[in-house]
Amino acid sequence: NKLLRWFCASVTRKLQLESKLNEYWDEDIGSIESCTVYFQDYLLSITDNLIVLAIDEVDYIFQSPEIANDFLSMLHSWYGEAKEVKLWQKLRIVLVKSTEVYMAMNINKSPFNMGKAIDLSPFTLEQTQELAQRYQIELLPQEQNQLMRLLGGHPYLVNTTFYYIKCHNASLESLIKTSAADTGIYSNHLHQHLQNLQQYPELKTAFEQVLRTVAPVELEQVLAFKLKSMGLVVQLEGNLVLPSCDLYRRYFYSVFFGI
Repeated sequence: NKLLRWFCASVTRKLQLESKLNEYWDEDIGSIESCTVYFQDYLLSITDNLIVLAIDEVDYIFQSPEIANDFLSMLHSWYGEAKEVKLWQKLRIVLVKSTEVYMAMNINKSPFNMGKAIDLSPFTLEQTQELAQRYQIELLPQEQNQLMRLLGGHPYLVNTTFYYIKCHNASLESLIKTSAADTGIYSNHLHQHLQNLQQYPELKTAFEQVLRTVAPVELEQVLAFKLKSMGLVVQLEGNLVLPSCDLYRRYFYSVFFGI
């Protein structure tokens, strides 16, 4: 209830409208229905313009499966309403996430199987060079190759690298040396992946298997798909996989095997 009231209040403020939560909220029908009524009878009814509801880092809500189930199911129902109710066609929902959802959730109620999915591919060497130029950072060809091996073109990590170099006048060499450390600039990202793996032992075991050898490893199809969806591996022919970058290999090998 508290989350959905905050959600409605935040959207109302972004739209620069007067809050009317108390007018539309009804404890007898529950928070999900109250939130839906608030959007339908107030926010969507008061404007003729499209409303784009963009939610970044949806991953964080996965840490509370019960809340996530209710909230994401509500968004799915709104998408369904747009097929029959013209008013709901004014709402556009954009969800941004960095990992797959593995919690127990009815696939028919998940918002991630609706609309159009857009995967952000790894940066190519040319795209990485272009981003460096936008940050006004000059990298030698050798440094460019080192960065590609370390990060595999991961867009978020590449951008994090250039941002840090620009703001702290740091060298790429120093970042590479501390990249897999718990105090390095990638630590939050790595810790989040570690937490996800610890929540799903079958994925952790499968990834450990991948880390034990430098050769491609064949996994069960579902495990290969999930690890790839998390960005931890690249999938080659069939279900053969490799770690997607040296950063993941170095960090997780150290964590899992103590070396």
